[in-house]
Amino acid sequence: MNHPELIRTVEWKDLRKLSVKEMLIENNISLPWLFISLFLAFNGYYGLALPFSGFYFLTALRQVHNGFHNSLGTGKWLTWLSLYLNSLTMMASIHAVKFNHIRHHKFCLSEEDYEGKSAAMKWYEAILYGPEHMFLIHWITFNILVMIFGEFLMAFFAVWTVHHDTHETPDIARTQRGFWKNKLTFSMFYHMEHHLFPAVPTIKLPELAERIDKTLPELNKKQTF
Repeated sequence: MNHPELIRTVEWKDLRKLSVKEMLIENNISLPWLFISLFLAFNGYYGLALPFSGFYFLTALRQVHNGFHNSLGTGKWLTWLSLYLNSLTMMASIHAVKFNHIRHHKFCLSEEDYEGKSAAMKWYEAILYGPEHMFLIHWITFNILVMIFGEFLMAFFAVWTVHHDTHETPDIARTQRGFWKNKLTFSMFYHMEHHLFPAVPTIKLPELAERIDKTLPELNKKQTF
């Protein structure tokens, strides 16, 4: 079953609409982690601040990823502002990442897909490739060590984990099942669902996954971990 056939089989368009609560979650999910991290670091508790910084990076990545696809439930101007503000706190040009991410969907795992380059690597090669991946996409200088570390691992976490060994069917990316696994990763590993229906916001992906499982139980769903 190819990509267009899958899209026609599963109901998904109603999942694009967010309630006020869901919109507030998608636009503010990273802020508690950021504020706690900054508070702890300001008071000198750098070791305690590190895990909160890590979760901030993960949730901010979820937020900007939805912004790439205009799935935050806000207008274009507020979405642009969200990407800009996250550029400041993530120490990266998020609009540059958006440009490459849209190309990733258009040229998924082909030679023209710079974002997806690490998917063909082994897991340790994807980690080592991280610095080159970062500078090829952003071309800017980074100043905060934790954000640098997060960016260095982006090629591994955001690309390799969800795309490795899927080159025969690029649009059928890896996905994740399991309540706690998806809670701990903030639903960021529903990547097969995202590639099939990129306009669906992250907060709706668990429901979309249930629909796919029910409608296409025979579909081979490769797990991220």
